[in-house]
Formats: sequence, structure tokens, C-alpha cells
Amino acid sequence: EYAPLVKEFISKETLDFPALCAKACSQATTDRLRALDVGCAVGGSSFELARDFQEVVGFDFSAAFIKAATDLQETGSKSYETTVEGTIKETR
Repeated sequence: EYAPLVKEFISKETLDFPALCAKACSQATTDRLRALDVGCAVGGSSFELARDFQEVVGFDFSAAFIKAATDLQETGSKSYETTVEGTIKETR
């Protein structure tokens, strides 16, 4: 769930951008053997592409992003720390 203030400024379509991109790729081809996600970050689009493609390769220069994507792939979730207010942090 996103903070109420964010909902006023960001549409659901914007939040679903990885899924929308993957859907467009799937619709653009009948050959769904392989997909390449350049600049995959933590893998949002890669995971969405994997719904329709037999193999997906995600590429990113950030080792931290690749590690997070690998953790997500292996465990299905990833905890993170966020600032609640000032110096107050919360792990989600």
C-alpha cells in the first residue's frame, strides 16, 4: 500500500509500468523464447516478462540491484529500511 499522498499524484498505470512494458513486449512477438531486460534494476520488468517468455536475462551495472533481484527470485521477498520521519527508520 502506498502512502495516501502518493496516490493523489501517481496513477495505478504508472505503478504498474513493469507489467505494462512486459505486456507490450509479449504482444509484439509470437516468438516468446527469450527476452532481454537491459537496465533491469531489481527485476520488476524481468519478473513480469518471465510470465510469458521461456527465458529472461536481466542486465544491470549495479551489483546491489542484481543482488536484490536474485534475492527476490530465490525467496520471493526482500526486506528494506525506510525513513519514517527524521531519523526514525523502519524495516519493511
